[in-house]
Amino acid sequence: MDKISMNNVISAILKSESRDTIAESIKNYIHYRSEPIPSDLLQMVWLHAVNGLLLTDGDGTIIAVNPSLCAMASMNEATLIGRPFPVLYDEVVDHRQLIDSYRTHVRERNFAPVEERIVLFQSGQISLVEITTSVFVDGAEEVFVLQEFSDIALRKEEANKILALGRQLQIQSQEIQRLISERIVQAVKK
Repeated sequence: MDKISMNNVISAILKSESRDTIAESIKNYIHYRSEPIPSDLLQMVWLHAVNGLLLTDGDGTIIAVNPSLCAMASMNEATLIGRPFPVLYDEVVDHRQLIDSYRTHVRERNFAPVEERIVLFQSGQISLVEITTSVFVDGAEEVFVLQEFSDIALRKEEANKILALGRQLQIQSQEIQRLISERIVQAVKK
């Protein structure tokens, strides 16, 4: 920013209405930063999040699921709430081992923050997902685990297309270089 436009900005800030606007913005920022997030806003985020959300307690019991996770798993909320989280997964997955592993992770507080998995849901739906895990401990020392399920199949498919295109371009580039080299050799021989 040059000196003249900086002076204009400073002059605008010093005008009383700009100063009042800035003071009000700062006041609003401080107010909203010091207030807890309203529960209706949290509910709106939960209900409209694009990714699937799963909230479980320290034992692995499902406390809440959002509509996106229900759609991804082709299951409904009523069949999930209050049940152990492995109910989401097909019976070919060892549910006992999942619960035991989960409880160990809760005890040790060492979940992988982000991981990719192919998930076979109980409904038969198969999804390639990225699971982001956050662990929360409340004032009563109860542990809660929030997992966000992002369907990454399309992203992986597009990445594979880009890799294939890159390989194709590399082959074409090598072919062009070969043709140019041949023409140079032919031109030198003349």
